[in-house]
Amino acid sequence: MEDSTSSDIQDLETYFGSKMEVNFQTLKEKYMSGQAPATPWASSYWPSFQDGINHAWKNGEPGPSEKYAKAYGLDVTDFKNKISASSGVDAHSDNRECTASSDCKSLNDGSICAKRDGSSTGYCIPGWFGICHAWAPAAILEPEPQCDVTKNGVTFHVMDIKGLVTSIYDGAAIETVFTGARFNGPDTPANKDQYGRFTDAARRDLGA
Repeated sequence: MEDSTSSDIQDLETYFGSKMEVNFQTLKEKYMSGQAPATPWASSYWPSFQDGINHAWKNGEPGPSEKYAKAYGLDVTDFKNKISASSGVDAHSDNRECTASSDCKSLNDGSICAKRDGSSTGYCIPGWFGICHAWAPAAILEPEPQCDVTKNGVTFHVMDIKGLVTSIYDGAAIETVFTGARFNGPDTPANKDQYGRFTDAARRDLGA
């Protein structure tokens, strides 16, 4: 493996309490395949530009947050506003305001003009922003939802349940080890060395 100036490997060794194998030849010869005891489940990263779990992913039905509010007798508008402020469009209200994605183009970071339902204006939000950091532990630690569930006349499909479980893990106080660096753009120019590797350290780390 390429030498790294970060402490990612050391952090992982400390967390798991064992030495990590970093010799590529050894990895190739001894560990060509592996299998986790439980397979993480597929879902959405509930992108912020779609307003997180407010997003009505199934035609003709409200999104997971609205279903939850209705099933448990909560104020739908208030609940959806809180979701948006936490992980949806309104969570990025300090970003550039926009009426179309063309207003975001000069940011050069893949931003989309994200608008809440019924709004004519919104904010420029990179398309990859969402709650994947919550989906990852949820998909590893929680059993995969298998079927529809009805509560007080409201039917939650598997995807709705996954979205709600993922939202619970957003900001949850669970023990984690964070590795890698966040690359905040711009995506271009993609400066590379003679071997085709990114020269920006944030694009060439453990998560690359």
